[in-house]
Amino acid sequence: TLPMGGAKGGSDFSPRGKSDAEVMRFCQAFMNELYRHIGPDEDVPAGDIGVGGREVGYLFGQYKKLTHQFQGVLTGKGMEWGGSILRPEATGFGALYFVNQMLKTHGIDIKGKTVAISGFGNVAWGAAKKATELGAKVVTISGPDGYIYDPAGLNDEKIEYMLELRASGNDVCAPYADEFPGSTFYAGRKPWEVKVDIALPCATQNELNGKDADMLLANKTLCVAEVSNMGCTAEAVDKFVAAGQLFAPGKAVNAGGVATSGLEMTQNSMRLGWSGAEVDEKLHGIMSNIHDQCVKYGTEPNGYINYVKGANIAGFRKVARHDGPGHRLIHTRMRLLRTLLLAAAIGATAPMAAQQYKGKASYYSNSLHGRRMSDGSPYDKNSMTCAHRSLPLGTLVKVTNPKNGKSVVVKVTDRGPHHRRLLIDLSRKAAEEIDILRQGVADVVVEVVKKVKKE
Repeated sequence: TLPMGGAKGGSDFSPRGKSDAEVMRFCQAFMNELYRHIGPDEDVPAGDIGVGGREVGYLFGQYKKLTHQFQGVLTGKGMEWGGSILRPEATGFGALYFVNQMLKTHGIDIKGKTVAISGFGNVAWGAAKKATELGAKVVTISGPDGYIYDPAGLNDEKIEYMLELRASGNDVCAPYADEFPGSTFYAGRKPWEVKVDIALPCATQNELNGKDADMLLANKTLCVAEVSNMGCTAEAVDKFVAAGQLFAPGKAVNAGGVATSGLEMTQNSMRLGWSGAEVDEKLHGIMSNIHDQCVKYGTEPNGYINYVKGANIAGFRKVARHDGPGHRLIHTRMRLLRTLLLAAAIGATAPMAAQQYKGKASYYSNSLHGRRMSDGSPYDKNSMTCAHRSLPLGTLVKVTNPKNGKSVVVKVTDRGPHHRRLLIDLSRKAAEEIDILRQGVADVVVEVVKKVKKE
């Protein structure tokens, strides 16, 4: 398993239909908060759905502007600013290395096997590319509008066309059928109804449900592997395991992306760049090791390899034993969910530690920005640290300047169009009343006067 932890987080901002300038401004605003919580030896965010090289570039540029540091603090960067060769293909490549080893373990050759792939983004593109290189025939791709069935299989030209579909921003796959005669587009349907040897969900979570699992089992599919994160519903996973289907979960199969992020971090730390062959060799070795761990802990007494069980046990042991050369990253990266959502999530997430808080405040555009750490202690930043996220909107709080004893009562309001942070609105007149405008950064005490019910 990998010498690092992992977590998920994000924002409620969709880049679809937005201009480059709008995406850039959001990424910069997002990083204005996030930069305090990430670092090359702390949390290292990477791209995912809706976040590619463009967005990572905007985020990294803002990070450099704020910190004056050129560090490996984000992965999936462009080659010009510290990215790694094969990072875009890594998730798909790693998945096929894992699937190929699954098949070999069961005495099956991947050459000549038909493959159903969902999606047409980076992950699906990488999976299709590597599957074709290994001798398999990819016969489907899909999008929100339906799926494409191409009985001739994808070749290099067709695989590269997938990138054009993604770059169009239209999020549809139907144009593929117009571009390549002989292929058929099925509107509003999923590729899992096609009889194939290998099924690889590569699009998004919960895209393969119980009914889809029944179809794959009825078609006697040899292997199913989650390339997308949680591509199968819990019902589908249970059906596969109960039927003894050769099935592997995303936490193992799609680790290639995170693995190559780790390799990118290593290259950044060493101040060098590896060749494509070097990165590919290391990725192959990592996926082989993950597969071995799944087999070790997932083999049942009857010989069935329960990859779900094996991956869960291997991952749990990695964290519980806290071993490996990268053990310091295991728990720090697990905080990624909290740090990402801190800037963009909606609503309160933690109980209020006390009814009275001490912190620092400064006057910014008629508002005092408020936030606290999860343990209730204040951040030592030039912003108000006494507005806990569990304070419902409308809560009355008394803000007191301890230097002069002056205080003012204000309401907690939501004024953050990008971050959606809880703010304590302090008008210029109110700020002048407690004399914090002339002090710059002032120590303050905030006391809850009247707490309203949560919305």
